[in-house]
Amino acid sequence: MPVMLKLFFVYTQFEDQTAMFLSFVLDFSAKKDRHVRVIGQDAFDSLQYFYTAVKSVFEKGLTGGCRIIATKPALN
Repeated sequence: MPVMLKLFFVYTQFEDQTAMFLSFVLDFSAKKDRHVRVIGQDAFDSLQYFYTAVKSVFEKGLTGGCRIIATKPALN
């Protein structure tokens, strides 16, 4: 358990979200026409650049995604 969680929180749950995050990144590229219409070409290009880098590090196994659910200890 990470030190921060030990110091400030009562650890409750850790969920690997890598597959979901990668799916989101792939889905973003697949919906280019919609995104360009909604946010414009410049914003899409910037996000596409970022998501391409994210996709690369995820596929190489250099990083991943997670959800950590924790609660603060009760005050006495």
